Amino acid sequence: MKIYIFISAFLMLSFSKENNKYNDFDSQLTQIVNEFKSNIMDKDKCKNLYRKADYLVDEIENSIEDDDNSEYENNKLIELKKQAEAVEEFIGSVGNSSNSMFVKMDLIYLANKRINSTIVTTLRDKFCADIITISINNYVTTMAFNKTSSNYTVAYKWKLSSATKTGSGNMGLPINCVRHIYDNREAPTEKHIIITSINCTPI
Repeated sequence: MKIYIFISAFLMLSFSKENNKYNDFDSQLTQIVNEFKSNIMDKDKCKNLYRKADYLVDEIENSIEDDDNSEYENNKLIELKKQAEAVEEFIGSVGNSSNSMFVKMDLIYLANKRINSTIVTTLRDKFCADIITISINNYVTTMAFNKTSSNYTVAYKWKLSSATKTGSGNMGLPINCVRHIYDNREAPTEKHIIITSINCTPI
């Protein structure tokens, strides 16, 4: 009986230790997401949160490589690492707060399970790339989405609905990726733009 109690206590302690590790990382990721949503209009703070997310991904990766983990714990950590990577890419691309040039749409959806932004396709099938808006509180970003089977170089032009400002640019846009065109940080009331042209060159 004593041996049984000892083994049971040891297993419970091991499970608790593993679970605490996962819960700690999960809590850190939740905190990053909450701070991102609260500070979305502050680009410098978002840049710092992008770095925090990157550091968290590294920490989870190091923990996955720990030989003391059970298979169950490793599987949980691997899934959490995917979520952390998705949140990192979301902050970098949607939040326009890193050198992330583009991000897979699949990662946007994965990250959004935690972030709960509003994703709307505003122009579908009119151009070679669709136009989507992603909204978080007062922040709205306009992004191009390449849902085709070709990698593109995209040339685009836009204007504000008030016609007080226009913009243009060129960018690479791989298959199933989205990329930032405009956000309203500098003009919070100007939440939407009008896309006047998009031209895609296959690469």
